[in-house]
Amino acid sequence: MKTLNGGSSEKLLGRFPKIDRVIFSKPATIVFWDDGVKTVATCNPKDKFRKKKGIKTCIAKRMFGNNFAAMDKAINDALKNAETEPKKFDWEGFREGTFVVNCCTEADAKEFCQAMHDHGMRWLNGSRYIDYSNYQHYRSSTCYEGTSQYSSTDYYIKNHIPIVKFAHGKFDLR
Repeated sequence: MKTLNGGSSEKLLGRFPKIDRVIFSKPATIVFWDDGVKTVATCNPKDKFRKKKGIKTCIAKRMFGNNFAAMDKAINDALKNAETEPKKFDWEGFREGTFVVNCCTEADAKEFCQAMHDHGMRWLNGSRYIDYSNYQHYRSSTCYEGTSQYSSTDYYIKNHIPIVKFAHGKFDLR
């Protein structure tokens, strides 16, 4: 496992002092290290005192000192590079009309129509989505409703209906 400074956690822990003893004296957690250094973390009066959080804070303070800018940078870098599980498309919400889907290209419209077809959906007149995308009517402004209708982005914006973008096989689910 890599650490913030690019080394392995085993190497870091090998060089990092070990905790010798801990004292919990609400609202403070006091950690004494095997090299004689003492680190204190004090709980905010508005927060619930948690022993584990106090120890974690002492470890972070020992690693970064009072250089909160360096700690924030390390945290922000980790968050920026973190892998998150992609959100799943809410087909039920789509069918209920909670939002609409915009396809900016004809290829995206055909791909999304295939997905609707794969989920057992059809146009109001009973025809299959894969036979008619109706993209040509509004082109890059085409939005599809889960209620088997379509219109332009302008209509949905004016009516305050959320729009989810679909492009290159992916939904923009922000």
